[in-house]
Amino acid sequence: MSHKQALSILLLPKIGNVTGRKILQSIDWKQNKFTDKEFKDHLLNSDFKKLNDLDFYEKLASKKILELDKKKIKIINYFDEDYPRSLKNIKNPPLNLYYKGNLNNFKNNNVAIIGSRKPSAIGKRLAFKSSQLLSKNSFNIISGLALGCDTEGHKGALSENGKTLAVLPGPIDGIYPSSNSDLAEEILMKDGCLISEYLPGTKIINSNFIQRDRLQSAFSEFIVIIETKIDGGTMHTYNYAKE
Repeated sequence: MSHKQALSILLLPKIGNVTGRKILQSIDWKQNKFTDKEFKDHLLNSDFKKLNDLDFYEKLASKKILELDKKKIKIINYFDEDYPRSLKNIKNPPLNLYYKGNLNNFKNNNVAIIGSRKPSAIGKRLAFKSSQLLSKNSFNIISGLALGCDTEGHKGALSENGKTLAVLPGPIDGIYPSSNSDLAEEILMKDGCLISEYLPGTKIINSNFIQRDRLQSAFSEFIVIIETKIDGGTMHTYNYAKE
């Protein structure tokens, strides 16, 4: 399957990760390498006959992929061999992931450092030192590039030239928060990775932060919660980890 074919399905109106995977899983990709025409004909002759606008969305997908190439953003989809295995264990894995950097560094030995965006002075130091210690012991640090504990977690790894991956709540071409843009660049310079399930130009909405939390948990073998309120956003990651 080409990335254009997978992206064209995801761009269809009212098609999300779950339905997109269902549509694409109707094709035996291991035995068939479809041309664009064969791909469309197969779908239109299947249970998904409402896909009669696929031509338009295939063209749009081609345009989006060119934009990704220009911005040096790579794409990987659920059916690619290199798609992170741990993400396939969750209920709603992204059909597509967009990333910069070296995703291959994060196949195992990952730990999430997470916590409040407004930690105490002790919390900030603990996030940095915990990440530093784990990096010294060959663990990769996963976090969300948010202010506070996330920022200190990334910085602790970088201080030891360790590997750190930032799961973003929005597209890679619009680092959030913008005040961490330099930190994002340093992560890439030190062979880390920035990753998102959102195409360039996608607006950030509140639910994105919860969706980001499920990926932080999925990437990680365990999580370290530095500091949080009992009803803080960090608890979403905690609940995903328990699940």
